[in-house]
Amino acid sequence: MAAAAAAAFADPAYFHTVELELAGEVRSLRDVAEILSAAWGRTITLSAPPATTDDGLPAPFVVSQTYLSARPAPARPEYAKAFGLPVTTVEVWARVTRP
Repeated sequence: MAAAAAAAFADPAYFHTVELELAGEVRSLRDVAEILSAAWGRTITLSAPPATTDDGLPAPFVVSQTYLSARPAPARPEYAKAFGLPVTTVEVWARVTRP
């Protein structure tokens, strides 16, 4: 993220109106939990929020999180790469930030 900010500050005209996702790879939340568990040496699990709202309807947040838990997040690391920006994988980030 720092590289993206530095590039934008260095050449604001080039990055003007650019919407850039700062993602290093496309992973599901389950994938990320498994990677963090392995890298940090402890079990990381996804907790399940309430399945319905107070009126009994499916909670929109639950629907979206259930979807993202099993499917890759809508990230586009190729956008950053196209601008020559470095990206970091979840595994590398997890090792570097190990608590």
